[in-house]
Amino acid sequence: MNRAAVLLWLLIQVVPGPIHAQPGCFGSVESRKANAARRQRVLDFVDEDDGGITVAHTSNTWGEPRALRVPGIRLLEVGPAGATVSVSVSPETKGCRSGHRQLRVDDALPGQLRVLALLPRWRVMLLERRGKLHFVSVSGGRLPRWLMAWRVDGTLAPDIPATPWSPPPPPEPPPLDPSLQY
Repeated sequence: MNRAAVLLWLLIQVVPGPIHAQPGCFGSVESRKANAARRQRVLDFVDEDDGGITVAHTSNTWGEPRALRVPGIRLLEVGPAGATVSVSVSPETKGCRSGHRQLRVDDALPGQLRVLALLPRWRVMLLERRGKLHFVSVSGGRLPRWLMAWRVDGTLAPDIPATPWSPPPPPEPPPLDPSLQY
């Protein structure tokens, strides 16, 4: 075997490949498309500032995100282009290779988790699982305050024809007691 082939073989063994080469671990091209469609349907926007994170959505099952620990996955850093995670082999990450990986919005994580947003200011990754919101933060990072803004998708009440309004009639005065008369 020549030296270049040996170096290539070593590089393949040491440097983790794209996360999508492990569809059982981080999702497939099809699951990314499905995750993107769901995200675009229910998530209007996510905004982060010094006061916390605002999530505007149309989901009727989402509440304030809860902190979550994903066995075998540790969030190392979050940037606008991706989140770096450390993967260690565990029963939950069966089929995953150990090492560092880059995650993006719409990727999947073991345990039916989908990545909804990467929030570098707060060093947080916003996730959804089974209609509930969760988040994973970088170890030692500040925990964000969450503001949930729900937008109704559609109308709240049927159209009711306007009717003229008039105040109710005044109440009848009580009858006079004859014993109190002069």
